[in-house]
This record gives sequence, C-alpha cells and structure tokens, in this order.
Amino acid sequence: MLIRRVLESSKQEVKAESENFPEEIYVNEITIQIVVVSLLLIGITVVIYGYKRMSEEKLRLKPFAELYEPVKELNEKCAGLKASYENLRGNYKHDLEKLKFCEQKTSLFDLSAGTIDSTAYQMSTSSMSLEELEKPLLKIQAGIKSAVACVCQLGDDMTINGKRSEARKFKNREVRLRTRCIDNEFKMSNSIADWNNINRLIERSLIVFSDVNSTGSVTKTVLKRSYIDLKINELKLKYEIKCLKESIKEEEREKRRIENETKREEARLQAAVKKVQKDREIMEKLVAREIEKLDSASEEDLKLIEIHRQRLK
Repeated sequence: MLIRRVLESSKQEVKAESENFPEEIYVNEITIQIVVVSLLLIGITVVIYGYKRMSEEKLRLKPFAELYEPVKELNEKCAGLKASYENLRGNYKHDLEKLKFCEQKTSLFDLSAGTIDSTAYQMSTSSMSLEELEKPLLKIQAGIKSAVACVCQLGDDMTINGKRSEARKFKNREVRLRTRCIDNEFKMSNSIADWNNINRLIERSLIVFSDVNSTGSVTKTVLKRSYIDLKINELKLKYEIKCLKESIKEEEREKRRIENETKREEARLQAAVKKVQKDREIMEKLVAREIEKLDSASEEDLKLIEIHRQRLK
C-alpha cells in the first residue's frame, strides 16, 4: 500500500510537471523515481529478511541463552561485587591515611619517659660558651616582645550592635585568645623539653599553630608565622642552654670527684707512711734492746746464739 501510494503520487507529479518541462527532463525524472523506488524496495526487503533471520537466530539460540542465564546473573553479581570492592578499597585507603595521620598526631602528645623522638636533635650551634648562647637568646626574646603575634583582618569599618568599640573588643579578644593558646603551648614545651622529646615538641607547636589558625577562618584572625619561628628558636636556644649548663655541672661534679679521690689517696699514702715510720721506730728499739742484751751476755750465751744462727742458716 505504501509503495502504491508513492507510485501514484509520483505519477501525478510527473503528469503535472510534464507539460512545463522538455521531454529529456521528463525522462530523467522518471528514471530517478524508478531508482528511488527500487532502493526503497531493496531496503524494505533487507529489513524484513534481517528481522526474519534475527527471529530465527533467537529461536535457535534460546536454549543456549537459557543455559547462559545463570552465568549472566553471576557476571552481573561479580561486576557489582567488583564495584563494591573498589569502593571499599578506596575508602580503606582514605581511612588508613587518616588513621596514620591521627596516630602521628597523637604520638606528638604522648611525651612520657618511655617515648623517644624518631630522630636525634641536632644542635643549632657548636658553641660551648653560655655567653655566646645567651646573647642571641636575649635578641630573640626582645624580638618576641616587639613582634605582632596575631592579626585580625575583619577591617576597621566593622560594627557590632552599631558600635565600633564593641567590634574592637571582639577583635582584641580573638587576638588575645589565640596568642594565649600558642604562648601556653610554648611554656609547656620549655618546662618539659628534654633529649627524648624536643623534636616532637617543635613539630607539635607547628600543628597547634595550624589548628589555631584553622579555627580563625570565620573571624579572619590568624597567628603570624614569623612569631612562631621566633618562639621555636627561643625554645631551641633554651634547650641548648639547659644542656650546656647540665654539661658544665657534670664536668664540675667529675672534677670534684677526681679532687676528692686524689685527697683520699693522699690521705691513705700519708697514713701508710706514718705507719711505716712507726713500725721502723719500734723495730729500731727492739734491735737496740737486743744489742744491749748481746753486750751483757756471757761466753756460753754467745756460743749458744752462734749455734742457733748456724742452724738458721
């Protein structure tokens, strides 16, 4: 029916236009229409044949499809499990990194006697003089007093309840709060700094600095890194001065120990000399007494002494 309608419409168009066109053009138009109709018929035939072949193939492969259906379900299930595993693996990796970070951060706050830094502390100077260490410490402490520890970037045009004075109080309170937090952290570090925790105390102060600044994003209040660097240098110099003082005290104790040991040895030698002198005096007295006896002895006693002397030989 569709083809018939197409042919009839084409014939009518050809008849209508044949009066206005020459015969050659008319023939060409008919030829083109015939080719179009032929191609359309071929396409419809191919579609019908393909649909028929597809139906036959479906019927032929239906038993195999039924046999493959469990495998298909398992493949779909396996794909779902694989996607779940990849998602779980990604979450595990993220949680593991978070756990390691938390463990590392927690270790910085466990500063008991049984813990130790992962790396040994390297002295910032090789000086063995207290004066050479105290001079830069005084400069750093002077710089800390004159330095700006914390700034609030809310602006001078800010008002609270329509008052700029309230805004200034608010900003000053935020600045003092954060400055007090970091100062208390360094006070604690200076009081417990030792050979086994100095590196962790420095790293911990940097983490506290970062945490305090992260809480000031809303109020735009942040600690200055230059202030933290001064406080860290102060902590290092105080620790090194402490170590140097302990080393000097240890040398003084060792020197006193050696002096006391020397004095004790001298006292023992003097006592031994006195004892030897006393024994010599006693022996000299005994010899003198025996000589006196020999002088007053008779000839028989002398002969008896000589006999005893010969036997002793």
